[in-house]
Amino acid sequence: MSRLAPLDKALVLILVPLWVVWFAVAVHSQVRGGGFPMVVVSLEGAEHYPEITGEVSQNYPPDWLAHAGLGAGDRLLRVGDADLRGVGMLGFWARSIDESEGRLLVPLVFEKQGELRETSLALISVATWRPLLIASLALAASALFLLLRGRPTPTVRSYFYFAMCWAFTTTASFGSAAEFYVTCGVITCG
Repeated sequence: MSRLAPLDKALVLILVPLWVVWFAVAVHSQVRGGGFPMVVVSLEGAEHYPEITGEVSQNYPPDWLAHAGLGAGDRLLRVGDADLRGVGMLGFWARSIDESEGRLLVPLVFEKQGELRETSLALISVATWRPLLIASLALAASALFLLLRGRPTPTVRSYFYFAMCWAFTTTASFGSAAEFYVTCGVITCG
């Protein structure tokens, strides 16, 4: 490490420990289990409730919305015990994660054509993102290995910067709303 430039040393001493902590949080999220809602909602304003747009992740079965009694235009009022007034898509996803408490179903109260109804919202298992943890580990390990064992050429430095950024980006954690928001921030910055 003595032949590294001061910036490289600083980045190794800052980025690697931060990545290790973030990776551990993601592994904990995988062990805890739970899920993530991939339902797209829109919000008209701060005093309104979010409405389902009809778009869902490809990870859901094609008829998932209809099976749950949900459809485009349904107004979501409450997920678990959390009121959804004024809550947009990211807030809805975060509240769903918190309210699920590690389960793959969360209770949902919604309004369909003026009638209140209840259903269970199915969540996509966090295990879906498990292969990304392996990729993250490979990226961080290769970046550190090349920087510390290879000659610190501009190409090696560039790879280190790229691989560490991508290692953070591929480490997704959905164990709680706070972890979800951090994941969104890391992915946005990455």
